[in-house]
Amino acid sequence: MRNLGWEAARRGRIDILDWLLSSAQDFGIGIDAWAVLNNASEAGHLDVLDWCVRRKVFDPQDDDAVKYTTESVVACAAGHGTVQVLDWWMQTLGGGERLQYSEWALDAASFNGHLKVLQWFKSNGLELKHHQGLVVDKAAAVGLVDVIQWWHSQHPLVRFMYTTNAADTASMNGHVQVLQWFLDAGLELKYTEQAIDCASQCGRVFVLDWWVRNRARLPAGLQFTSNALVHSHRIAGPQVLDWWRTSRLVLAQDAFFELDFTDLETVLGQSYAVQNALDAVVWGKANGYSVIADESHLKRAVELGRFPVVECLVDVVGVVPTASLVAELEMSQSVPVHIIDWLKSRID
Repeated sequence: MRNLGWEAARRGRIDILDWLLSSAQDFGIGIDAWAVLNNASEAGHLDVLDWCVRRKVFDPQDDDAVKYTTESVVACAAGHGTVQVLDWWMQTLGGGERLQYSEWALDAASFNGHLKVLQWFKSNGLELKHHQGLVVDKAAAVGLVDVIQWWHSQHPLVRFMYTTNAADTASMNGHVQVLQWFLDAGLELKYTEQAIDCASQCGRVFVLDWWVRNRARLPAGLQFTSNALVHSHRIAGPQVLDWWRTSRLVLAQDAFFELDFTDLETVLGQSYAVQNALDAVVWGKANGYSVIADESHLKRAVELGRFPVVECLVDVVGVVPTASLVAELEMSQSVPVHIIDWLKSRID
């Protein structure tokens, strides 16, 4: 029954709320004022908020009720950009002195790109509470340059703080506009090797291009490790491998990389990665790199029914199926017959 009240508030169904309130004694369950106010504030239903006051579900003169309720409803409204709800609470409570809110209100507005909410707090003379560093880092991770600019423009009212997570996550997620903003603003671009390593692993060649193109403006230079290629061939595919091969950048280790099927179990368990991995194997063989695989990997691929992997191991990598292996696999009722027949045709 309580869930019905929450959903009614979220959908703005005052008729259902009226019914629930009038039927409370019959069902022995009252309306959860906190949940109704939160859902209405999140969805922007001012009529539901008015209803709560009119039907005495919430008393704005009750300081205890205000203290218990407002911090969460303000965070909900801020996170969903419902400025009209923030106005309602300000007016209903008679000003900002009684408006309870925490750092999470402006954090949520920042994470979701609601500049109008941030400006609302400032225009109303309210303290710009926020978790220093976190708002910029999180905004960078999702590419919200305008939010980052807004917080930067508040100096010296608030300290503009950020960590290496800002550039690292922006790079990983492909938001080069964030990286460019830091450079153009004359701010220190803090980053670690994770910035390039993760961009590489995610297949973001255009991000790798950005780092190389701007290397002269990077005080710490290009930072990356061999991890940039450890998973790239399984996740991103050959386009990233090709980029590294032609980039003339020297990896942390002398060897460029070695395609390795020793973690075949992991690759096969992630169906989204299989085709990229197989494409990378074809690329690796074509470009003269070694691929580590043997009959045990072939057996496992057959047992899992991954025929494309079986084909690749035999026809590309060069794993030769033996008669004894095929005989062993034939004894298993779970192995697809068409794979067995195909392997038989490849026995020397």
